[in-house]
Amino acid sequence: MIVLRRSALLLTASLAFSTPFVLTSTAASPARSAPDVRGPDKAASAADWLAGELVHNRMPSSFQGATDWGLTIDTLFALTAEDPTSGRVPKIARVLARHVNDYTDFQGARSAGASAKLLVAAKVAGRGVRDFGGVDLRSRVLRLVGRRGAGFERGRLRDTGGTDFSNTIGQSFGVVGLSRTGGAPGSTVDFLLEQRCKAGWFRLLEELDEGCQAAQDEPDTDATAYALQALVSARSHGTDLPSGAIRRTTRWLLSAQQHNGAFGGGSSTEAANANSTGLAAQALAALDHRRAAAKAAAWVADLQLTRGRVAGTPARDEVGTIGYDKAAVRSALRDGIAGGNAARDQWRRSTAQGIFAFVPKPLTVLRASAS
Repeated sequence: MIVLRRSALLLTASLAFSTPFVLTSTAASPARSAPDVRGPDKAASAADWLAGELVHNRMPSSFQGATDWGLTIDTLFALTAEDPTSGRVPKIARVLARHVNDYTDFQGARSAGASAKLLVAAKVAGRGVRDFGGVDLRSRVLRLVGRRGAGFERGRLRDTGGTDFSNTIGQSFGVVGLSRTGGAPGSTVDFLLEQRCKAGWFRLLEELDEGCQAAQDEPDTDATAYALQALVSARSHGTDLPSGAIRRTTRWLLSAQQHNGAFGGGSSTEAANANSTGLAAQALAALDHRRAAAKAAAWVADLQLTRGRVAGTPARDEVGTIGYDKAAVRSALRDGIAGGNAARDQWRRSTAQGIFAFVPKPLTVLRASAS
C-alpha cells in the first residue's frame, strides 16, 4: 500500500503552495501611506498593501533572507485579479523566470506541485510557457505525470526523488495549467477525480491505493476549491467529465459556507478564515454563484484594516491588509504587525488569498493584459 506521509505533505502545502499558518503579531511596523478604503476600493487597497510587501518584486519568506516563491506567485495572482494591467505583474513574472529551478528543485529533486503552479503563473502573466526563463514549463509538467502502466500513479503529478510531497492542490494546478496551455491528459483529470469523496469534497492528501471513503479522509475546503477550478478548466478545454462531477462538488462547497459567509479550511484550519473564504469565492465565481461570493466578500471585509478602523492604533500604517481571522485583527489593532518576516507572513498570505473574495476571478480565466 502506498500512503503519503501526512506531516510532510502538510509542511509542503504551506511552503510550496502558500496555504496559511497562524502567527502572532506584536508591535507597530514602519510607516507606509494609507489610502482611503471604500466599497469597490477594498480590493485596490489590499493589492496596494500586498505590493508594498514585495522586495525586489519577490515576497520574502518567513525564513530570514530567503524568498517565498509560492507566495510570490499568489501575489502575482492577486495583483492580476485586482488589475490585469498592473505594472507589477510583468516585473514579478520576470523575476520568476530567472529563478525557475530555485522554486521547483531542491537537492536534486523536482516538485510537481511547484512546477504546475509556476506553469499557471506563466500563463496568467501572459508569458510563453514553452520558454519561460529558458524552460519549457508545459513539457516539464507533462514529464512529471505518471504514465500508462504506472499502476495507482497513472495520471498523477509526482515529485521526483525519494521523498514525495505531492497532493491534490498540486494536481489541481497541473490540470489548470495543462488545460490552459494545450490540454490536460485525461489521466490527470481521472487521478484528480479519484481524490474526490462521494459527498463531492476533495481530500488534500493522496492515498494512492484506497478510495476516498476507505481512507477515512476529511474534507478540505482549499483543496476542493482548487480542484473545482481544475475541473471547470478541463471541461472548458474539451475534457469529458463524468456526469454531475462539477455539480456535486459545487453543491458541497456551497453547503460548507457558514451563515455569515465564511468558509473554514481543512483539518488543520477548520475555523473560518480569510484564505479559505477567498479561495472558495474564487472557485464559486467560476460557476457564477454570485450570491455566495457576495456573502464571502462581506465576511472578509470585516477582516480588512481600513483607515477609519486603524486610526490611532499601532496598525495605523497597515491600511488594506486582510487578517486571517478576527483574532488576528484584534491583535493587530492592539499591538500592530511587526517582528520581521515571520510575523508578517500570516498577513501576506491571508491578503493574497482573501482578496479573491473582493475580486473572485477564477484561475480558469485569470490573465494579465498589456497596460
